[in-house]
Order: sequence, then C-alpha cells, then structure tokens
Amino acid sequence: MNPDLIVIDTNIFISAVLSPNGTAYQAFSKAIKHFTIVHTDQTYQELAQRIYKPKFDKYISNQRREDFLARIRNNSQFSQTTLAITDCRDPDDNKLLAPAQEKPKKPSSPASPKN
Repeated sequence: MNPDLIVIDTNIFISAVLSPNGTAYQAFSKAIKHFTIVHTDQTYQELAQRIYKPKFDKYISNQRREDFLARIRNNSQFSQTTLAITDCRDPDDNKLLAPAQEKPKKPSSPASPKN
C-alpha cells in the first residue's frame, strides 16, 4: 500500500459509486491509485450503512455495493484513534479529521453490514 494517506468524505464515496463516470469516481480512482485511504471503524461503518440505503436500490445493485466496499477495504488502513478533534465547521466531519492526525494500523477486515 502507498504510504501517502488520504481521508475521503463519505459523500464522495457515495457519489462515486452512484456515478462511475462522474467527477467523484474519477477522484476516488486517482486516490486509490496514489494514496492509501484512512478510515476509523466508525467512518467505514457509516459508509457501509449509507451505501445500503433503500433509496439507492434503483441505481446500484447489492453486488456493486459489495464490490465497491471491498475495493475501499483493500485500499485502506484503519486508525484506532482516540483523538477528539473539534476544528470543523460541521461537527459531523470531525470524525474524518481524527484519523488523519495519527498513524493508522491495518486491522482484520471490518464487516460489511447490510441494512
């Protein structure tokens, strides 16, 4: 894996999987080619839950969701950070900054929940 790390917002992942010809997918493809994605279990689980929302059923199959999540897992490191970051204007985004502040560790693969 590339030692250069990147944190990607959940909305970018969702846009990428919904529109494989769009800008978000192009950014995602470049990110996994040139960087290692950093997650916490919390940020990965948020993505895994949101990607299975029923409102996306008409746009993407479950198989495509599973393949996309596997691609992300295979190109990610997971941080076990306990840092409390409060610098973002949107408090929900603080959880994205915390893993960027620590050196992440590679765990065993987290589960992919289906809702």
